Amino acid sequence: GSNLAIGLSDNSIHLWDVCGAKVVLEVQSP
Repeated sequence: GSNLAIGLSDNSIHLWDVCGAKVVLEVQSP
């Protein structure tokens, strides 16, 4: 999707595909 949003919560980084309404990337901090 062309629409991306980055959210930070619970010490983890989420890259959302807004068009797909799903998480396409999830990276937890060490």
